[in-house]
Amino acid sequence: MIAVKHIKKSTPPADYQNWYTTQKALGVNFNYNGFLNPERSNLKGFMAEDQGYLCPYSMKRIGKVDSHIEHIVPQTRCIVGQDVDYLNMLACYPKPNTGKCKFGAHQKDRWWDAVLFVSPLHDSCELKFVFNLKGEIFPSGNNIAASNKTIKELKLDEASLTNDRKLAIDTFIFGDVGLSESDVNLALQSIYKLSPTTGEFYEFCIAIHDALFEYLDLIK
Repeated sequence: MIAVKHIKKSTPPADYQNWYTTQKALGVNFNYNGFLNPERSNLKGFMAEDQGYLCPYSMKRIGKVDSHIEHIVPQTRCIVGQDVDYLNMLACYPKPNTGKCKFGAHQKDRWWDAVLFVSPLHDSCELKFVFNLKGEIFPSGNNIAASNKTIKELKLDEASLTNDRKLAIDTFIFGDVGLSESDVNLALQSIYKLSPTTGEFYEFCIAIHDALFEYLDLIK
């Protein structure tokens, strides 16, 4: 989603499309400051659901209320209309008015680099990072410089986020007795999938997926 969870956007909701088309034609308030509720809150809720209720930067759980709208290209760098472009907006952790977060969208802030930014909208973004059983994140793929820069700017290796990933990994893999080899193989087939009942991705699913491979090597 920058970087670790791929987001495949679906068609935006009708009220956003109507607002966008109308304001673009009028040329009045065609910017994020003019994009007010209910369209703004409706779009945030729609994007949270569309993302499987995960922040694409941190993979932490978000909700329709417990998130904020993040701009991939920062508002300060946007050309006319880009700050209200559906493809430039994501629902991200944390929710508004909770203070500055130590990782993710708040740390990205005004940073943007078209070459060194690993966008969650890129098909291959999930291959640009790898996680271990400790919840640690490392660069991977064919552009290590971009992966390293994204980790650094978003502080995806920040201690509390790493600890949250490790807790999710420990809970999923070890539980009371630890997964068997057959359990791991089944989990590897399902960890990426949306829950059919809740519409959610598993929190930290990519990190757990990578950790499962390391765990499998250990128990073989």
